[in-house]
Amino acid sequence: MEIELLPGEEVKDVVGHEGLYKVSSYGGIWKLGPDGKVAKEISIYREGSAYVRIPLRRDGKRKWHYAHKIVAEAFVPNPRNLPIINHIDGDKFNSRFDNLEWCTHYDNNQHACDTGLQPHFKLSAEQKYQICEAYTGGYATARQLSEKYGVVQSAIYKHIKNYDRIKQQLTRKHYN
Repeated sequence: MEIELLPGEEVKDVVGHEGLYKVSSYGGIWKLGPDGKVAKEISIYREGSAYVRIPLRRDGKRKWHYAHKIVAEAFVPNPRNLPIINHIDGDKFNSRFDNLEWCTHYDNNQHACDTGLQPHFKLSAEQKYQICEAYTGGYATARQLSEKYGVVQSAIYKHIKNYDRIKQQLTRKHYN
């Protein structure tokens, strides 16, 4: 069986399963036969709105893996050794390499807030920055900010505590 690639698509070994499976930069995964040639495309599993999972075998044992993690490990550089993979467009089923980025838990949660993926998160990174600026500049109290933004005062203090992180995130967002 021959892998048919689209223009710009690349194929590499699956990290940790070299010689057993191949992954494409567009999210396809194939099992290799004993001769090292592609034997079959691996079926993906979607459970509701959860991430796409794929069963891979090694040493006779099956283990479930997330498709986006397999693609990111093979194709998305991670020089800062960040722990989380973010889907840039918010679509958990889009595991193309150009839709994935490594980030922190904080950045991933903030992305979910900024894009409306997590409606229970109320404040954007810009709003958090404005809160910190107003409080540290002496322009507003925590109580005033709490009323203005519709959050409890403890949330205001939490953002103020994370002011340096919020500034770093906005800097990365605007200059990367």
